[in-house]
Amino acid sequence: MVPIACLSIAGSDSSGGAGIEADVRTFFSLRAQALTAITGLTAQNTLGVRGLFPTIPAQLAKVLAALGEDFQIASVKVGMLPTLGLAQVVAEFLSASNIKSVVVDPIFAASSGDFLCSPGEYLEIQKLIFPFADVVTPNFQEAGRILSCQEQEIVDGVHDACEKLAAMGAKAVVMTGGDRRDSPDMSVDYCFMNNKLEAISSPRVMSKNTHGTGCTFSSALSFYLAKGLALPLAVRASKEHVLMSLRSSVDYAAGGGRGASSQWWALRE
Repeated sequence: MVPIACLSIAGSDSSGGAGIEADVRTFFSLRAQALTAITGLTAQNTLGVRGLFPTIPAQLAKVLAALGEDFQIASVKVGMLPTLGLAQVVAEFLSASNIKSVVVDPIFAASSGDFLCSPGEYLEIQKLIFPFADVVTPNFQEAGRILSCQEQEIVDGVHDACEKLAAMGAKAVVMTGGDRRDSPDMSVDYCFMNNKLEAISSPRVMSKNTHGTGCTFSSALSFYLAKGLALPLAVRASKEHVLMSLRSSVDYAAGGGRGASSQWWALRE
């Protein structure tokens, strides 16, 4: 059996917790071929980001061209885009490609709170990339930054916020709520498509080892959509993947800060 090829266009996390590293683990655990195009190197550990070094746009363009000429790419997950120049390269690649599933995770900051994108360019980057997305997966904080409003305004009007995000060009929106603590027992995401909003819940796992869960979710979502699952089913499958990863990492941590969610459980299946 030939595995489907899933591409991650994202930054590299030197601590191994998030970014390209989390996406590769996710694709591998789902028995897919992981392809990578790195948009930047981070110098970080479990305590925070110490430096960010964006890829040169011409380098990224060369990588994407090489992958496109050899692989039938089924899905693309777009993560960290630290500069507008890199976003323009990605937009040109997606415009020229016929890819079944494109998921955009509009990352602005790491779990530690450190910025991973130029604040001045962030909105312009999302405006450029959203029209190529089948789904965008912001958390509440990222949605607030894109829409220039407070996070509480998003909480009070999730439907309106999703509608405004979709108006930027994405076919659908999944507002992820795993980082919120409104519900102590459940993690609630909001799936918005065709002007309909659906809340999708899963049990909350209490663990400090949550680094990379957003990356894991968005890359899993790109895989399941490429496999043909309808969006609500793909969201549920992706949330289950994150849930299992969190459960297997409750007692595991390397480093002195926030550890990464583990996907070792998938290797036992």
